[in-house]
Formats: sequence, C-alpha cells, structure tokens
Amino acid sequence: MTTTTSHRAVRSRRRRASMAALALAGATALGGLSWPSAFGATPARPTVRQHDGVVEIPISGGTAEVRTDSLAVTARGDDGRTLTLSAPVAQSLGQPGRVTVSGGTASWTLPGQGLSVTAAAVRGRLQVTVHDGRDGAKLSWPVTGTDPAASQLQLPSGEGLGIPVADPFWNSPDTGVAGNSYDLEADLSLPLWGYTLGGRGVSYLVPQPIGTSLGLASQSGRLDGTALHTFSQREGTQDYTVTFALTDPSPVAPAQDYRRWLTEHGQLVTLNSKIAANPAVAGLLGAFHAYTWGTARTAQGIAQMQALGLSRMWLGYDADAQPMDPQAVAAAKRAGYLVGPYDSFANGQDPSTADSPTSAWPAPVYPDFCIHQQDGSVLAGFHDRGCYLSSQAFAQHGQYLTQRTAQMTANGANSYFLDVDAAGELYDDFSADHPMNQQQDEANRIARMRQLSGPDKLVLGSEAAHSWAAPVIAFSHGSQTPPANGLWPLEKDKDVWGGYAPAGAPGVFFKPVTLPADLSKAMFDPVYRIPLLETALHDSQVNLDRWELSYTKFPALETDRALLAILDNTPLNLVLDGPTLATDGKQLAALQQYFAPLHEAAGTQPMTGFRYLSADHQVQQTEFGDGVLQVTANFGTSAYGSGADALPGGCVDAKLRGDRQPRRLCPTTLPQAPLK
Repeated sequence: MTTTTSHRAVRSRRRRASMAALALAGATALGGLSWPSAFGATPARPTVRQHDGVVEIPISGGTAEVRTDSLAVTARGDDGRTLTLSAPVAQSLGQPGRVTVSGGTASWTLPGQGLSVTAAAVRGRLQVTVHDGRDGAKLSWPVTGTDPAASQLQLPSGEGLGIPVADPFWNSPDTGVAGNSYDLEADLSLPLWGYTLGGRGVSYLVPQPIGTSLGLASQSGRLDGTALHTFSQREGTQDYTVTFALTDPSPVAPAQDYRRWLTEHGQLVTLNSKIAANPAVAGLLGAFHAYTWGTARTAQGIAQMQALGLSRMWLGYDADAQPMDPQAVAAAKRAGYLVGPYDSFANGQDPSTADSPTSAWPAPVYPDFCIHQQDGSVLAGFHDRGCYLSSQAFAQHGQYLTQRTAQMTANGANSYFLDVDAAGELYDDFSADHPMNQQQDEANRIARMRQLSGPDKLVLGSEAAHSWAAPVIAFSHGSQTPPANGLWPLEKDKDVWGGYAPAGAPGVFFKPVTLPADLSKAMFDPVYRIPLLETALHDSQVNLDRWELSYTKFPALETDRALLAILDNTPLNLVLDGPTLATDGKQLAALQQYFAPLHEAAGTQPMTGFRYLSADHQVQQTEFGDGVLQVTANFGTSAYGSGADALPGGCVDAKLRGDRQPRRLCPTTLPQAPLK
C-alpha cells in the first residue's frame, strides 16, 4: 500500500428458461425490454446461408450478416431494421476463398493475409474466430460504433462508464478516452464493450482477451471503437474470437450478456459458495473497509470503533515497522471484524536498501526471480524500484509463498490483501530459468490467490481485480472509480496530493483534495457512471475504491460517492487514525449503520436491475435479487416525485423486502466533521 501500487434436453430447456428469467429480471433501460424477450428466443438449429460474398447466420433477435471479404458485420433485426455491428476492416484483406458450411459453422480463408475465419451462432450470439499463424501479425477489427444510430458507448473502466458518443467533453483529448487504447486484459474490468443503437444494443465480448486492445477515436465528433489483436505463437493468441450479441438498449446490457456467458461456461463463482467454503468471508457483508494508522491499529482503536457503533469492518494495515500486533488483531476479531496485512509479490529489491518491507526479499529471490525482457535486461519495478518478480519463479519454489504467508499472518490475521496479482497487467518472462508468457503469468497468479483463499482460509482481496480473478478472491480495492487522464500526475504532486509523511497519517491518504472540475466529472459524475461490474459480478466479489481514493479524500464529492455506494450496494473504503476517528467517526458510523443491513441482505444477490428514472440521468434506480432490495438515488438538486414521498436531491431511498416504507439517507444531515 505504501509504494508498491500498480497500476473470470430437459436440462437444456431449464437452462434457457433460467437465463431468460435472469435477463427479464435485469430489464434496466427506460421503458426497455430485456433480452431475449424483446428479440425472440435463441434459434434451436440456426441455418447458415451464403450468397454474394455474405454469410447469413440467425442469432437471437435477428440475422447476422458477415461479409467474407472485409469482415463487415450487420444484423437484420426481427423488426426489419438493419444495424451496423462492425464496419469493414480498413485495409484490404484480398479475395476470400470458398465458403464451406458444416454443422452450423461457416468457414473460409483470406489467403492474401494468411487468415482463416469461422462464424457461427453460439447460444444466440454471433461468434467469429480469426486464425493467423504469422507471429506478430495484427488485425484491427471489429470496427464499432459507426452506426448512425449509436448513442452511448458502454466501457467497463472501473465500475463502468456510459459515454454519450457525441458528447464534446468525452470527444476531447482531455479526458483520456478519445485517442486512448485500452488493453482488454489490463485496463478494463471486464473483457467487453457495447453500444446503444437506437432502441437496441450490441455487446462485444472477447472471451480470451490477452493480446487485444480497444482503441477509441473521435471521428466527426463521435466516439467509435476499433479492437486491435496481435497474433502470437508464444502468447497463444493465434486464434482471435469475438462474440456479438443483440441486446436491449439498457446501458448495462453488455454486462448482462457477459454474466450469462460466465454462467454458461461454469465460470461464475458466487460469494455464497465462497462463504460455504470459508464462513469468514461472510464478515464482508455489511462491512466498510479501512486502512489503519497510528491508534487505529491498536486494541484501543478497535474499542473506539466499537464505541462509535461501527458494527462490521475490514481493517487493513501496512507491513511496516508497526503492523497490527496480536492484541489488536484479537480485539478486532472479537468485535467481528476482518483484519489483514497488505502484501505484494510483484516487487523485489535488495533487502539492504529496500524502501518497503514487502519488497525486501532475501537471496535467491532477489535478484534471481526478476523478470527478464527479450533483450536479456531486467524489467525494472514500479517507479524503477528494483525489479518486477516472476510469478513463474515463485510457482517453481512454492515454499516462499508458504513462508511469507505464515510470517504475515503470525499475529492471527484472518484476511489478506495481495496487491497487483488480480490487477491484470501481465508479463512475459524471457529468463531461461523461469520462462513464461502472459497466459502462464495469469495462471500462476490465480493459483497463488487460490492457495490463500482456499487451503489457507484467508478472506482474500486484491487490487483492481479483473474478472478472471473473481473466482479466487472475495473483494477488490480499486474496481469502483474509473481512472481518468490527469489522476496519476496529480497524485505525484506531493504539494497537492500529499506524500508519505507523517508516518502516522501520510498525506497521500489523509490530505483533503479538491479535484479539477474535468477530472471530477470524468471519474465521479453519476450521470456517466453505470454499474457494469456490479451487473456482472456483484454476487461474486465485493468491490470498492482504491485506498488513496478514500471516502474522505475528496470532501466536495462525499455526498455523490455515498449515494453511488448505496445505489451499487458496495462499501466505502476509508483511511483511519486516532484523530480521524475522533473527528469523522460519528459520520462514518452513521453511514456504515445505514449500509450494513442493506449489504447483509443483498451483498450475495445479483444486481438484477438498473435504470434511469429521469431524462437527465440524475435519478437512478437499482434492484438486487428477486425483490430483495430496491435503491433509488437522487443525485440532482431538485426533489424527485411529489408529496410526502418525494425524494430530495442528494438523498437515497432503500427498500428491503418486507419494508413498509423506504429507508432514507441524506448524507449532508449526518454528523459532520469540522472543516479541514
């Protein structure tokens, strides 16, 4: 946390019925219908046709048409409308070979480019796979967002952004969106994107995203997106698969489609199943999270939290010279809190000069486990500190994980925060002693996290976890707020953001900051935030903001951030020391007490609904489970509704099943800390 921060027959009929019910429960756009009710059921035996250089494939909601020469994709809907799902590839692909059809799959070649292509309907989606055996070859496709009816881009950056494609703000280079390229594995929470096209939507999913990025460009004042895939034998990316799904116009429809894909492939692991395997995971339900300093790390601090009424907490601490001692850990566990250290296997430094205890590794780990680049040089660590360590080297020497975990939890900790591992920035290692590609790096990290959360029975969290890590973790710090252009330079400005002093309350965490207006808008404006991650994985992992973006870091944004947390049924992440408990404790306890019963009831439920209740998107509503919880948040300044039930601006109503009246929270009416 200090400096090592970086940057998945009858039975068939029942399954289709359950998926249809899930999609119906997730109808979320204003007046929108859900897939597949809006567009018809999945064809049982799709008949593939070909004519005039076009392959026609029936999919849910219509018929997809793929041009064999340019890979342009359109869809003719059941209502007769034609949608552009992908414009032609920019470069000429040459004359296609003959199309063959077998078992519902069309196949052809593009010999001039060394490509072979297959297209089929798979569970209602169009699935296209392009194979290229040439190492290093690239393909810019699909070319999306070019349909004139495109109105909103859905981008899973952080929790998710719903970006109006013609909005001048998002088309400007200042936001870091237009002109940017997003690595689907490293930069996006989910390996997908989507567009709303009039009264419909389209979801693009890349099931194996390594080697694929999404480039966004402003063309004539509108945002379009083109994927770029690199074919590599070493990386195992010679097959490039993209699925296209026609959806309803809901802003979260792409995440609904992805959740359905995860379910179909047995890759959705729920919190309920994690609790069954380790009952301690249930301690996350209703809990706020906090990184602790000074008195807050002591038994006295734990007693102070209890006295304030903080009923459930996850407490983390840095692995510095003063971690939580056994007495403090025991007090936290008696209070029903989860408590665990921050750790990282990503950075290695010479132990005699290391600037962080988690980076100090004895020989032979440092320097023998350092990742080597293709030219033989060592891959320098974050901010050029030491080196990045190879997960393959650790996998070959499992004793270091065992020793490190035992050392870090000797005080009785029942949780663990493992930085970097789930964050998605994967590495190639060209070392002769521990070679690996990015897929192996991912597999190694999953195995490491599975050991901690499985046999070691630790409630495991990681940083900005990507969906492939969801089966093996219970919570993620850094998955909520989408990072924006300008954030990292601001964090480096110690005069504005704060540094790592004083040791008991580092300014980087505790110093209040007023964000520039554009940065605040890009990261926190609820008008553009959409819960893609929660729609896909709310009942699989608990998602929060990063530690340096704690709730009290931005005083001017506290109301919106509190409402977003309640709307998404996700906890706040705090930083606490003794003075903070004294000044902010009552306010934070009131927020946690409001949140706790909502999360205890719905934290293990899927998010089944999201919709805008006002045309300006200032009033939004979510639903969880089958009527378990409904939340309505008013981010505006005017009341929504009329009479005694009107919801004031800056307030949220939550109604649990069985409640006769909604529970209302207006954060500005809570006990306030003195001005800072």
